[in-house]
Amino acid sequence: MTAAVVHYQRTGAGQRELLDRVGAYAYRFPLWQGRQRDEDDCGEFYLYCRPRLQEAVDRFQDQGRPFEAYLRSVLAWQLCSYYRSKDRREAAWRLASTPALWDAEAAALATGTPEAPEQDAPEQQSPAAAPVAPSAAAGLDNGVTRRRVLFAVLKNCHRLPDTQVSAWAGLCERADLPALIGRARRATAGSQRRWLRLRERSNRAFARARMIEGQLLANPDAERRLLLERRLRRARGAATNAQAELRVVRLGPSNRQIAQLLGIPKGTVDTGLFWLKRRFSPDRLLGT
Repeated sequence: MTAAVVHYQRTGAGQRELLDRVGAYAYRFPLWQGRQRDEDDCGEFYLYCRPRLQEAVDRFQDQGRPFEAYLRSVLAWQLCSYYRSKDRREAAWRLASTPALWDAEAAALATGTPEAPEQDAPEQQSPAAAPVAPSAAAGLDNGVTRRRVLFAVLKNCHRLPDTQVSAWAGLCERADLPALIGRARRATAGSQRRWLRLRERSNRAFARARMIEGQLLANPDAERRLLLERRLRRARGAATNAQAELRVVRLGPSNRQIAQLLGIPKGTVDTGLFWLKRRFSPDRLLGT
């Protein structure tokens, strides 16, 4: 690839072909790293670093090292930045989805449960309202946005209460949404079972570690304490390993599974979800 980059820098020819090769390399780059092997990260990382690929090509200087070595160092730095931003974004969403942090009106909207009526006005009592979708997604002004929201609904089908499926079906204008969600859940049933097994393993290891800690506090015998300390290290290691495996289990369908479910290219799902995360990020919703 070095010769192609130098040729482009000197003549300006072959830009499209060169960027296609660099983009394909960047797309596969997360699979070669040790954090986790997730194809969804490939698409999202490519969209994250794509504006910077042209700059990387322009800045390369031929000093005897191949362009691939320079590109790996650039992508490694970008991947660290990507994971930091991803971790911050996921932490923000976890806080935003914590009902304890909502006011009463927001909690009622999200759960579809109206506030309790006043006791002195029984004539105003009415049956529970139908579940409504979060107000942040209410401004679906065109079909493209509705389709992108459909991607997000399918991506999070394992979190979506059955009582809200009809509300999202109306919002996305997809009468077949319940069937699509059923197929998506069946496709990820194995991951759900694995997640439950790992959670049970983690809980058992944690309970065993707490029990051994109590025995250590009550046992003064030195030889017995050495045995308990070894058992405690094993129990803590088992809990840590189970938690690490839990973090990489995908509970929802992958972008490729969603694309196959809808009969569209995977890149359409990648770009649609990337756009939604940027538009409806917690910082933008709060106006900061």
